[in-house]
Amino acid sequence: MVTEKPLFSWILKRYRAAQVALLILMLASIVLRILPLEFQKRIVNTAIADGNTPLLIRYCILFLLALIIAGGLKYVGNVAEKWIGLKLTEEIRNRLFTHVLTLPMGYFRHTAPGTVITALTAELSAVSFFLGGALVVPITSLLTFLLFFAYMVYLEPYLALITLIIYPFEVAIVPQLQKRMNQLNVRRIHVVRQMSNQIGESVAGIHEIHGNASFRLEANRFAAESAGLTEIVKRTFVLKYGVKFLNNIFQHLGPFFLFLVGGYLAIEGRFSLGALVAFLSAHEKLYDPWKEILEYYQNYQDANVRYRRVMAQFDRQPDFVLNGASPPAQQFAGNIRVQGLSYSIGSHVHLLSDVNMNVRHGELVALVGPSGSGKSTLAMLIGQQYRYRRGSIRIDHQELSDLNKRDISSNIGFVAQHPFIFSGTIRDNLCYSRRALREADASGHARKLPTTSELLDVVYQVGLTDDILRFGLHAKLAPDDEDNLAAPIVELRRLLRREADASIQGLIESYDVHRYLAYGSIYENIVFGRPLDPAYGIDTVAGHPVFVDFLYAQGIYTQLVDLGFQIARATVQLLEGVQPEALFFASSPMSLDEFERYRDIIDHHNVQRERPVWQEEDEKALLTLALRFVPGRHKMIALPAQLKRLLLAARNAFLVQIGNIDPSVCESDGAMGTVNHAAASINRPSAPFAFYCPNDLIYMAPIIENIVFGKAISDDPAERAELDGIVFKLLRTQKVTESIVAMGLGFDVGSKGDRLSGGQRQKLALARALLKYPSVLILDEATASLDNMSQAQIQRLLETQMRSKTTVIAVIHRLDLLPGYDQVVVLEGGRITESGTYDELIHRKGALYDLIQSH
Repeated sequence: MVTEKPLFSWILKRYRAAQVALLILMLASIVLRILPLEFQKRIVNTAIADGNTPLLIRYCILFLLALIIAGGLKYVGNVAEKWIGLKLTEEIRNRLFTHVLTLPMGYFRHTAPGTVITALTAELSAVSFFLGGALVVPITSLLTFLLFFAYMVYLEPYLALITLIIYPFEVAIVPQLQKRMNQLNVRRIHVVRQMSNQIGESVAGIHEIHGNASFRLEANRFAAESAGLTEIVKRTFVLKYGVKFLNNIFQHLGPFFLFLVGGYLAIEGRFSLGALVAFLSAHEKLYDPWKEILEYYQNYQDANVRYRRVMAQFDRQPDFVLNGASPPAQQFAGNIRVQGLSYSIGSHVHLLSDVNMNVRHGELVALVGPSGSGKSTLAMLIGQQYRYRRGSIRIDHQELSDLNKRDISSNIGFVAQHPFIFSGTIRDNLCYSRRALREADASGHARKLPTTSELLDVVYQVGLTDDILRFGLHAKLAPDDEDNLAAPIVELRRLLRREADASIQGLIESYDVHRYLAYGSIYENIVFGRPLDPAYGIDTVAGHPVFVDFLYAQGIYTQLVDLGFQIARATVQLLEGVQPEALFFASSPMSLDEFERYRDIIDHHNVQRERPVWQEEDEKALLTLALRFVPGRHKMIALPAQLKRLLLAARNAFLVQIGNIDPSVCESDGAMGTVNHAAASINRPSAPFAFYCPNDLIYMAPIIENIVFGKAISDDPAERAELDGIVFKLLRTQKVTESIVAMGLGFDVGSKGDRLSGGQRQKLALARALLKYPSVLILDEATASLDNMSQAQIQRLLETQMRSKTTVIAVIHRLDLLPGYDQVVVLEGGRITESGTYDELIHRKGALYDLIQSH
C-alpha cells in the first residue's frame, strides 16, 4: 500500500537512470570547480611573479572557462534535480490521491476536506524540494568537501588540519536544534490542517453564518487558530535563524585561523603568497559543500516529517477490493437476500439490528420508516457504500462484501437524496458513470460512451428535457452549429411572427436596421451585430485602430468619450460615501472591479478647471464604458437624441465601409421584423462580425435571440419565462427541438452543480445512474426535491419501464407513492417491523398503517 512506503523507497526505485546521469554531471562539475583555485595560485606565483603577460592572459582565460563550464554544469544539474523531484512528487501525489478515493466512506465522516487538500498539495509540494537531490546532493557535497580539503592539504597540511577543528562543534550543535525544529514542524502541520478545515467549514456553512450573524464568533475561532500558528512559526524562526547565526560564526572562524596562522607562515617564508590566496579561496569553497550537507540534513528532517505525517493521515485499508482479476465485470440478475444484518458506528451507536429481507429480480421495493429508522443505512449497505461486519447481503448468491467495486458499479446504480454533481457540463455528468466503467475495464467489454440520442432519451424519461431545452435556448450559437440549425431557425422566425406576433410584442425589441436598439449597447447599435473576431470584442475594440479611425471619420469619437465620462461621473456620484456592492453594478456598464479606476479618472478631472487632455489609457476606458452603455437598462443618464441620430448614421456607414454589405440586406418586412425572403444571406463564420440580418444566423448570440430576432426587454424572471414558454410551444411543432436540447447538454453546471436547482440535480443524478443500465437501482429519497408532477413522472418510469427488468430499492418519503411498489418494508429503530404488499400491510393495520395515519 502506498502509505506504507518509506520516503527513500521512491528515491531508490524510481528514475534511476536520470539520477545516475545527474550524479555523473555533478561529479564533472566538482572536478572543474577545483581548477580555478589552481589557476589562481599560478597567476600569482608564476605569471605575475615572473612578469609573463602572455602566460597571465592564458591562465586568466583558462580560469574563466573553468568557471563558466562548472557553472553551466551546476545550472543544468540544478534544473535536472528539481525536475526529478517534481516527477517523484507527481507520482506520489497521484498514487496517494487514488488511494484516498478508495478509503472507506466512514473515514470521510471524521476527516475534513481541508485536511485532505492541504496534505495532497502544500505538504507534498514541500517534500518535492528534497526528493530531486536526495541521492545526488549528499554524494556530491561530500566529495566536493573532500576534494577541496585534499587540495588544502596539498597546499599546507598543518593549516588544513587547523581549519578542520571547527566542524565537529557544528556537527554536535546543529542536530539538537534541528530536533526541536522537527517537533515544531509537526505541531505547525497540525495547526495548518485545523485552519484549513475551519476555512472550508466556514465557506461551506456561509448561509448559516449569515443567518445567525455569527461573523464575530467565527472570526474569533479563526483568530485563535491563527495566533497559535503565529506562535509556532515564531519559535521556528528563532531556531532557524539561530542555526544560521551559528553557521555564520563557524564560517568566519576559518578565515580567522587562516589569516593568523597562514599570515604568520607567509611572513616566515614558509608559505607563498599565491598559495595563501589559493588556500583562502579553497577554504571559502570548502564551506559551500559543508553548508549544503547541513542544509540537506535539515531538508531531509523536514521532508521526512511532512511525508510521514501525510502518509499516516491516510494509512487505512479500503473496505472493498477495487477491481477483480478477471475481466470483464460480472453481470447479475438482481436477486438480493439480506440475512441477520447488523451495523454499528463504534461500540454504542447501533443503526441496524438483525435485518432480514428478500428481493426478487425486477421487484420494486420501498423502504419506509420514521427518521433514524435505518432505512437509508440499509440502502447504502446494499449499495456497498459501507462495509458490514455482521450478517450477510447476497446478490445472485454471491456475498456482497466479497465482490469488487467494478462488479458492483456495473450492476448497481445509487442515487442519493443530495447527489453530488461534478464541475463541467450536463453531458459530462450524464456520461460520468459510463466513462468510469470504461476506465475501470481494461478488457474493452464495457459499454461505449452514450450517444447524443441515448442521452436525450434518458433525459426525457426523467423529465429533464424542458430544463435542458431552456439551457439550449440560452446557449450561444457557435459557427459549428450552422449546418443543423440555419434553415430551421430562419423558418422559426417566420412562424413566430405569423403565429405569435401579438404575444411577444411587449416582451422583445426586434432587430430593425432603421431603428435605434434601446436594449442594445451603443457598440451593438453601431455595428448592428455581434463581433466574432476577439480583436473587435467590446472590451478591446477601443484600442482597435480601424474602429477608432471609423469613429473619428463619423465625428462621434469625442462625443462617445464625453458620454463615457458622464456615465463614470454619474456612477461615482451615486455611490459617494457608500460602499460599492456588486448588486448596484448589475444595472451599470461599469463593473465593481473597475469602479476604483473610473473614480480615479473622475477625481483627476475634478482637480483640473479646463477640459482635460485625457491620457491614452483613460480615454480608452471612457470609450469602452460608452460603448457598453444600454439606454434601456442603464438609467444613470439619458442618451442625447442628437447622438442617437449620429449613431444610426454611423451604423449605415459601418455596414457599407467595414461590413461590405448593403444595409437593405438587413431590412425586415413590418415593424416586428418578419423575414425578408428577397434579402440575401451574408453572415459567414469566418467574418469579423455577424450582422442582424433576417435571413442569417447570428453567431455568438443565444439561440432564443436568433429565433425571436430581437432582445428581451425585461430581466424579470416571469416575463423571461413567458417568452420561453411561447418559444417552447412553437418548438414542439418543429424538428429542431432535439438539436437545441443537444446544445443544452453543453450547459456548464458550475461548482458542485450550483447553477442547477435541487430538483434538476436529482433528475441529473437519476439519469446518470440509468445510463449504466444497472441490474439494481437504489434510490435514497432521490426524488425528495422534485415537485409532485416530476415525482409522478419518475414513479411512472419505475412502474412501467423498470418493473420486471431492474430491481428497484427506494427509500420513500412520500407515502402516497407506496401502492406502486411490489413490496413495502417498514423499519423502526434499526429493525424491520413488517413487510409485504401495500394492501396487505394496510389491511393488517400495523406499523405502516400507523405511519400513514401520523402523516
